[in-house]
Amino acid sequence: TIKWSDVEEATSKAAEKPTPQPLKELEKKREEEEHTKRKELKNIKVKPGDYQVLVHIIEAKDLAPRDKNNSLDPVVSVQVMGQEDHTRIQSPCTSCFFDHHMVFQLPKMTV
Repeated sequence: TIKWSDVEEATSKAAEKPTPQPLKELEKKREEEEHTKRKELKNIKVKPGDYQVLVHIIEAKDLAPRDKNNSLDPVVSVQVMGQEDHTRIQSPCTSCFFDHHMVFQLPKMTV
């Protein structure tokens, strides 16, 4: 999982230096964390049954601007067990309120 503070730090460092090295380091760190999490998930025992995952996207604050107007069009995408959902795209801004609920049905889960 990438933290917004890490993205902002990498983005600000990238602005200071014309090299993409900080972003590469951030991506490498993210890949290592994801690899570790996947290893941990292999050891989890799941009881067979029907499951439901509820995700509540509340807000995004102080996002790093991506265009010449110092804004962006925020959207949040979530993937759970092959299912995907996303929020609506917000108008150009760097902070926004979503209050969006996503429900993922996971019927007949087995190990």
